[in-house]
Amino acid sequence: MIDKAHLSTLYDRGNFNLSVNPLKIEEKQEDDAKLKSVEFQYNGLAINIKPSFIEQNIHATKFKLPNSKNLSFRKKCDGIFLLNKDEVNYIVCIELKSGYNAVCQDAIYQIAVSNIKVKSHLINFEDFKKEEYVELGIIVSFPPTPSDKWDSENNNIVTDHKIGLVSKQAESITQKYDKAFRKDGYVIMNGSDFNLDKLPLVSDLHIKDLYIKHEAVTSNSANINLDTILDNVIYPPNP
Repeated sequence: MIDKAHLSTLYDRGNFNLSVNPLKIEEKQEDDAKLKSVEFQYNGLAINIKPSFIEQNIHATKFKLPNSKNLSFRKKCDGIFLLNKDEVNYIVCIELKSGYNAVCQDAIYQIAVSNIKVKSHLINFEDFKKEEYVELGIIVSFPPTPSDKWDSENNNIVTDHKIGLVSKQAESITQKYDKAFRKDGYVIMNGSDFNLDKLPLVSDLHIKDLYIKHEAVTSNSANINLDTILDNVIYPPNP
């Protein structure tokens, strides 16, 4: 795994810290009924990267990306860390959401953009080799309720308060992701699903076969065994 000291040669060392077990991810909430924090139990060595790190120069990036109403490089997720466990390296992006409908409306986009942005910094270092890392996202939310459902006739997300309006292509992909999260608890994201493959980025920044796990919790402060998630990650073997 990349050396934390190397990261600090180019970037402010306050952006990185060696994480202790458990790793706690928090989201500021005034409503006690909403998801506030999750503690991840794990074995291994972890470098916690402050999400504010990928917000630097945020106004230099485009507010909306071409061909997408939902993707913006000004987005970020709630937690980012690098982990070495059992001689396997991981890049992990985590997002907390209280309502399930936000999983496919917002969280998947935050995971995608955060994955690209953190890699855009890591590739500056010679001891970072993308092919040596398993990349994944974890979305934690309350379980879906009867109101969080797809209206198959109108092909839209139906919620208690609003209808998510997205393009036809994104709508179809989002519906596919929603069904996969409900059925299997995970999706495999590809950049082509959201036109990210059309961005003129170096190949190491593109998203291909990104495993995103959904974890449903019922408490506003939850505990999750990260080792169990990592042991069940589905990803293609290196060529």
